[in-house]
Amino acid sequence: MITDARQAAENIGLAVVSVVTQSEHPRFGEITAAVQAALDTIDRETAYRYARYITLSLEGDAQEEWGRGMNTKTYPYQGVYAESLKAEGKVEGKAAGKAELVLKLLDSQGQAVPEDVRERVMDCRDEATLDNWFERALKGSSVEELFL
Repeated sequence: MITDARQAAENIGLAVVSVVTQSEHPRFGEITAAVQAALDTIDRETAYRYARYITLSLEGDAQEEWGRGMNTKTYPYQGVYAESLKAEGKVEGKAAGKAELVLKLLDSQGQAVPEDVRERVMDCRDEATLDNWFERALKGSSVEELFL
């Protein structure tokens, strides 16, 4: 476990692994602070990749805490990091919106949509697939024919 920014900078790879593997540790805040400060000492592209890796590797409260730390500080790589998250959010949001429309259309047609179908539609992030499903739903296809 690395809680010192200098040590984290000296072995950034181990420090990054420390954040991911110690997400339940009571000193997790100190671990993340050390790594965030260490990322400020390396080149922007590498810092961005490590920050993104950490974000994608953490879950739940740990991911939220990491994100709060990233949002409250200004690092040289922060712009690239923030922009990538914003772009991902737009893509995710657009796909989620299309998925909801597919389900609303099926519901408005009075079709019984099983829970497993709802989950499959909502989990889909491929816009072309969602567009295809929407077209099929518009044509009055049954729920079973949606995925053909």
